[in-house]
Amino acid sequence: MKQTATGTVGDESRLQFRLRAYSALAFLATLAICVACAFVGWRAILLYEQKAAEVIAANQGSVLQDHLNRSLSATYALASVLRHGKGNIAHFDTLAQEMLKIYSGISSLQLAKGGVITEVVPLAGNEKALGHDLLQDPARNKEAFLAIDTHKLTLAGPFDLVQGGLAVIGRLPVFLPDEFGADQFWGFATALIRIPEFLVTSNLPRLIESGYDYQLAFIHPDTRQARVFAGSRQGELPSPVIQTIDVPNGKWFLSIAPRNGWVHPSLFGAAAAVALLIATFVASVTRTVLQQPILLRREVAARTEELAHTNRGLKQEIIERERARQAAAQITRLYNVLSHTNSSIARIGSRHQLLQEICHATVEYGGFPLVKIGLLDEPGGDMEWLTQSGQHVVLPQCDGARCQALACDNAMPGLRMVVCSRVQHEHEPSAPTCREAQAAGFSSHVMLQIKVGARVAGVFSVYAYEANFFDSAQLRLLQEMSDDIGFALDQIERGARGEAGPALIGSAQL
Repeated sequence: MKQTATGTVGDESRLQFRLRAYSALAFLATLAICVACAFVGWRAILLYEQKAAEVIAANQGSVLQDHLNRSLSATYALASVLRHGKGNIAHFDTLAQEMLKIYSGISSLQLAKGGVITEVVPLAGNEKALGHDLLQDPARNKEAFLAIDTHKLTLAGPFDLVQGGLAVIGRLPVFLPDEFGADQFWGFATALIRIPEFLVTSNLPRLIESGYDYQLAFIHPDTRQARVFAGSRQGELPSPVIQTIDVPNGKWFLSIAPRNGWVHPSLFGAAAAVALLIATFVASVTRTVLQQPILLRREVAARTEELAHTNRGLKQEIIERERARQAAAQITRLYNVLSHTNSSIARIGSRHQLLQEICHATVEYGGFPLVKIGLLDEPGGDMEWLTQSGQHVVLPQCDGARCQALACDNAMPGLRMVVCSRVQHEHEPSAPTCREAQAAGFSSHVMLQIKVGARVAGVFSVYAYEANFFDSAQLRLLQEMSDDIGFALDQIERGARGEAGPALIGSAQL
């Protein structure tokens, strides 16, 4: 019967393992397929969005490039007028104002004869630029010398202007023929383009309305590192598309990325939910199909367990009866000890002989491995262990502070005993046994006050090998023995003083 039940349980365990394994495999395989499909779909959406962004970036880059070239072309017009006027432009203010209207995006037109700015239109807000020597300024002269050397328009910046603000400056070197017909450097025709106004006229901020963040950067000529000089947000853009914009003597880089990411976050949640639902459904179907043999075996196992439960109940009942028998036997032994104690009190008048007889009887008739009785040499004094019976061990830790505290007159009110056990019982809390007692093999220990009248005279100490050995019935009988010992000591003291005391009344009833 036992072998059959064991075999059935083993078969069900194997089937249960297969069921879980196949269900898990079905779930994981389906989930993997769904994840692969979702990844392919995500890549398709990502590529589509990036292609769309590349088209937008290319269009916007073309607009920026055309707008910048159109704005910088004003310098060629100024250079032509300068060459026609042999280095002089009559009514420059009027001409420059008209050109600012024609060439949108320019914030200021300047003439720098010999590299020193001599004319600025409009003057308001640009006063600090007058007299600025471009060839002597180490922060500005690199592009100026490059323009002279190449005879080409150069773009300086973006940088912070002397007169304030962020701008780029297009400088076209102007050369006039000298008396020998050779080209002689006259100065620069300069167009200043303030970045904020230039971006607005180029419609770059409208990318935000289309759902894109943007950044505009250039390669710094000194550090050779990309530096962002305009953008819709701080920090790097996540996986942007980048469009290169050719500018005079350099390149700009337009980066754009969707504000909410290339793929909307809600799609990830929806795809994950659908994948989990499909995988769960497939795993559930697999489990339902494979579960039928297990259900049959489980029914058999339930009937087998029912019979086993009945057998366990019978075994537990036998164990409880044996425990009850042992407890009754221990109580009987304690009654024998109590009877022998009262008999010894009635016939022995010597204190030391009486205490020795009580210890011996407790060990012999009670079955305890060690019993000790200690008395105080004076009220509140030191403990002296007068008698001991049973196992010959010295336990100074057990006989020390705890016994001394229990024997004090100012002990906690109502504290008549201290119960110790190696294993703590949640329903009957006790103090832990000392390490010396555990080393000697004792797992339970009880110490009881011996009171002579209202005075604490000593301690009655009993040890046992088993943990949680002392139940309430045993403690009640041991407390009664302790009271009888105190009564006997009181009688002996009265006899020693020649006083008449009450006779010993009663004895233990078995």
